[in-house]
Amino acid sequence: MFGTCNVPEVELAEKICALVPCADLVQYANSGSEAVQGAVRAARGFTGRTKILKFEGHDHGWADTLAVSSKPSAAEVGPYDAPARLPHSHGIPPGVVEEVVVCPWNDPAAPRTALDAHRTELAAVIAEAFPALR
Repeated sequence: MFGTCNVPEVELAEKICALVPCADLVQYANSGSEAVQGAVRAARGFTGRTKILKFEGHDHGWADTLAVSSKPSAAEVGPYDAPARLPHSHGIPPGVVEEVVVCPWNDPAAPRTALDAHRTELAAVIAEAFPALR
């Protein structure tokens, strides 16, 4: 847990910034959910936009922001070119779900279409590097 700032934590952050040319800052997180939530918040703050594009079946943790369409059944997915936006569980407000644009995975044309359709609304695109096989 990185609850307080300490010398080794600062030294590690400085080393990461030195080794990664595009890294100006380092933000530690206690979990993947927390890291994703921080990234989404930063993207929204920087762009002034609210929507996030994610890929159907990709899991980005428990935060409401992206707990959408991570494990849809075949009956729930909706049409291929317009996947349904499904909350991971009860308790996720509909307004949160509406801020997520869902794309089918592994189809290069799909994100281009979604990006064109939501060009002025999207703050970020998020994807799992290696989606888990389900």
